[in-house]
Amino acid sequence: MKTAISSNEIEPLPQGSSIPDSSTKSPLAVPLTAAPAADKVADKAADNYRIKQVKAVVTEIKKKRKGKPEITLWEIRVGSAISKIYFTPSGTRELFTLVYWLDGKRKREVFPTKEKAVAAAKSANTELGKGDLGAADLTAQERVACARALDLLAPTGVPIEAAASEYVQAVQRLKDIPLLRAVDYYLQRHPVNVVSKMVRVVADELIESKRVDKLSDRYILQLTYDMKRFCGRFCGELGAVRGVDVDAWLRDLKVGPRTRNNLRASIQVLFNYGIARKYLPKDHDEIDSVPLAKDKGGEIEIFTPDELTELLAVASPEQIPFMAISAFAGVRHAEIQRLDWAQVNRKAKIIEIRAGAAKTASRRVIPILPNLEAWLNDHWQDARPVCSYTNMVDQFIDLTRQVNQARRAVWAKAKGIGEEALKEADARADVRRADEQMGRAHV
Repeated sequence: MKTAISSNEIEPLPQGSSIPDSSTKSPLAVPLTAAPAADKVADKAADNYRIKQVKAVVTEIKKKRKGKPEITLWEIRVGSAISKIYFTPSGTRELFTLVYWLDGKRKREVFPTKEKAVAAAKSANTELGKGDLGAADLTAQERVACARALDLLAPTGVPIEAAASEYVQAVQRLKDIPLLRAVDYYLQRHPVNVVSKMVRVVADELIESKRVDKLSDRYILQLTYDMKRFCGRFCGELGAVRGVDVDAWLRDLKVGPRTRNNLRASIQVLFNYGIARKYLPKDHDEIDSVPLAKDKGGEIEIFTPDELTELLAVASPEQIPFMAISAFAGVRHAEIQRLDWAQVNRKAKIIEIRAGAAKTASRRVIPILPNLEAWLNDHWQDARPVCSYTNMVDQFIDLTRQVNQARRAVWAKAKGIGEEALKEADARADVRRADEQMGRAHV
């Protein structure tokens, strides 16, 4: 059984309408007090609200219980607010208990008649629907401001108290800085349209951009080598790469401090490219978690004439120009790798180190002395790189190994040790090294 009874709630007043006379207001209506004369804005806004009738629906419910007598209760609904009335007799007295929830707590009120309980339920539900129970009275200006705030928050779904709480916390932390300025600053460094890309894809873009910028072939070759190593370890998205993981990887490579720092520099170039292309936020600082290795360097040694003679004796035709120019012209390792035969002027007997290839970024001219000319006579080219090797360190290691083998052969011949004896000694040395490596692996 349902019974419909009118109640009240606030609704915007159509243009040109007026507020009903105060003598006709319902005891449940929201009081609209007149604003002070000085506050005309609030008074005008309050005029845009009028009373809207909302039906209170009373539904009688018969509830069956297993093994117990049937009970009767009444559900009172006003808008979205619901309360219930239970028949709770005590001895010979008929009592009716009103039950509703307020601020997360269950409220109970007992009445001698159902009519009084229903009237109290309608009143409570009306106030619950307006949110007035337990709240302080608001002025007309405050009600208008609250209604406007609710309208603004409606698209977000954020409760008004949550919005107010977050705003107060933000203002307290920002002090004199406007909140919107802080939001703009954050969005500049954390753009919502950041494009997520895989490390390999960004690395390929980076290398191609350096080619378009016409950087040296040597630099692009080294960058490609470093990116290949980096992508072999980090295969996911660039934004997911953590600095602590990069640091751990570099340490696990067991390379020297200079090589480690060179790799770190290439990774920083990759991160900077990602920031420029908006694949990473502006304040991306994961590289800060990768400290530079302490490069104490080493004592610079100079080859003796005998040592250089041994190296040149075992060097291949491709290695001799590099060895001779570095030994007899004093050109730096990296500068020779950028050097082209077109800059080695045989007629003028000079080597031109251009600014773009020089470590100091300044052009210089080096004379070709007679000893250097003698070593280069059989290796002159018209126009091609003087050094065709990507990594000359490996070539030096190979040359050192050949020199040691030549020295050993001379020693063995002087001692009368045959080739078979040398092979047996090599086999024993291989077994010993393998045992040492296994021992270190189990530590």
